[in-house]
Amino acid sequence: MLRFFQGHKAQLVRFCIVGATIYAANILALAVLCELLHMHYIVAYVLVFLAGNALGYWLNKHVTFGIRQKLDRASMLRYLLVNCVMLAASTLLLRVFVESWHMHYLLATAIVAALNAPASYLVHRSVTYRISA
Repeated sequence: MLRFFQGHKAQLVRFCIVGATIYAANILALAVLCELLHMHYIVAYVLVFLAGNALGYWLNKHVTFGIRQKLDRASMLRYLLVNCVMLAASTLLLRVFVESWHMHYLLATAIVAALNAPASYLVHRSVTYRISA
């Protein structure tokens, strides 16, 4: 596994930069929805997660993986399906961290994002964009 990541280091760095950019925008939006608009953290998390997917798809397609084809609806659908599975797992984990472990929702969101990053990279590379090893 480590050998795979070493062979794709530049791509992985770009993936992390894209992810960090989207993460920063998502955290800001999450805080605004929860703190200023008093939205429940789970509802806000789901909205922010879904909104960040459109930007994430485009940035990963063009910046991370260097795919220059026009809009590919099939890969976009795969991207959304992968992220819906990730959303379900992330939301469950977020709820456990906040409700059971009494973590602040922003800290819990950061931990969930860090756990998702490697799995997300691998799955999007092979499933969404169908790039072979």
